[in-house]
Amino acid sequence: MPDLHLEWTDDAGDLHAFPVTGDAILIGRRFECDLVLPFDFISGNHARVERNARGNVRIEDLGSTNGTFVNDKKVKSAAIEVGDRIGFGQLTLHLRSSDEVAAGSGDALEEFATQFHSSSGDSPGGLDKLSVLLEFQLKWGQSFSAPDLFRAILRHALELSHAQRGFVLVRNDEGFEFAAGLDETGSSLHADSFTTSRSVVRKVSEEREPVFMMTGITGDFAEEESIRAMDLRAVACLPLLESAGENEPSLVAGILYLDSTLGMHRLSGLDEQILQGLAVEAARVLERLGMLRDREERENIERELQLARQTQEELLPRKLPDSAEWTVRAWCRPTRQVGGDLFDFIQRDSGNLVGLLADVSGKGVAASLLSSSVQGAMQAWVRAGLGLQKCVEGLNAYLCERSRDDRFVTLFTFDLSREGHGVYVNAGHLPALVFRAADGRVEQLDERGLVVGALEDMSYIEHELTLASGDLLLVYSDGVTEAADGKGEEFGEEQLERVFTAAASQGIAATADALDAALATHLDGGEPGDDVTVVLLGRVAP
Repeated sequence: MPDLHLEWTDDAGDLHAFPVTGDAILIGRRFECDLVLPFDFISGNHARVERNARGNVRIEDLGSTNGTFVNDKKVKSAAIEVGDRIGFGQLTLHLRSSDEVAAGSGDALEEFATQFHSSSGDSPGGLDKLSVLLEFQLKWGQSFSAPDLFRAILRHALELSHAQRGFVLVRNDEGFEFAAGLDETGSSLHADSFTTSRSVVRKVSEEREPVFMMTGITGDFAEEESIRAMDLRAVACLPLLESAGENEPSLVAGILYLDSTLGMHRLSGLDEQILQGLAVEAARVLERLGMLRDREERENIERELQLARQTQEELLPRKLPDSAEWTVRAWCRPTRQVGGDLFDFIQRDSGNLVGLLADVSGKGVAASLLSSSVQGAMQAWVRAGLGLQKCVEGLNAYLCERSRDDRFVTLFTFDLSREGHGVYVNAGHLPALVFRAADGRVEQLDERGLVVGALEDMSYIEHELTLASGDLLLVYSDGVTEAADGKGEEFGEEQLERVFTAAASQGIAATADALDAALATHLDGGEPGDDVTVVLLGRVAP
């Protein structure tokens, strides 16, 4: 059967190829994949390519975000033939036979292996070896497949040192774990055959300096149990150092480990430099893997936050109250993916309209979870027929019992009949504003009690509230008044009241637009530092 390759061209115009063998090839952005393609449009585990004993090749999409395409047709699973185009987002690969692979393209790592082997003899001063190492630095920057890179590094380290085995170890929470292994014949070693001298690895990890015992085990290591058990005669162990912060020691991200039950090649000064250079390359691979993992973790967090935001948005009223008596405008804009503000409206069986605006301390997911609890509790108690005083006192007891001491809620809630008569409770919230259509005045509803969830056994008082025809009620969160411009100047309660007073006589729609425009003008393209939530309730004129 002819040799087959997946071939593609990178942004620099360089051609790359990955062999399609009888083994399944996992393709994706995760560093565990066989072929790592570190692009945003590639999923962690994107697709799998398999070749059977007859030489037939098949590709299967693994539930990727952007899909897998064969000759521009999206597929879940499909047979592919030589010459077919395989699309992963913005990247197109071609299935080629060995005869069709362009001369001089091939696999960058295989080219390097051939070049290194031919130059690893006794060249004057070993300069050819150093040239190959520098070439490798360029190659791996253009093509990234972590398993291939580790195997390439081990292959060259074994050729240079004449070791029998080589391993790349990666640090984990408990020490170091197997990442790649190779023996002197070029065959891959696996985790089940992974054994090293623990004492040597520990010394290199602690001191961050390489150990070279190429022609015999010396010193205390000669008596170490693990070395005697494996009958080792030579060991080389190098730290894979990861750069840390300024004025901080480098971190040991991994280990390049070589050993032999026979003696290994005595290294010249340049040989040691090249071996340490290979360790640097392995450290760079680990660093890049870390970047990919960090990016993937961030993407996972962003997806979870997006889902949390969608869930929170679904908890807000899908439809605002719209009746012969009332007209409503309301919005909530979290400063992060999710926030701690909420508003809600509940229609009582009596026809009364209950509204609330709450602001949970803090931001992010924790605040959004608590705000959802507040909303659910208020919904349940209002629908059970409790008055606002009992609802807020029950909420206070619930939060004092269930939430942390540093979590509290400010809340403004009202209960109004169809005729416009009712009550409100303010639990530590900013005073609401009421525009009186009869004389154009704006008054503050400044009667308020303590925040909810701070102290047990708190009592809250209902205060009278009446809205006549044309009157307008404005309730808002502190994200509105504390929104700061580039100079740090806040929007402020006075400016809010001026805008409200000037616009309220023109109706609720004009008022909502005026508030939105004034805040945007104040921020001048910037973002508010806290969630912005506004509720406008207008009494419809007959």
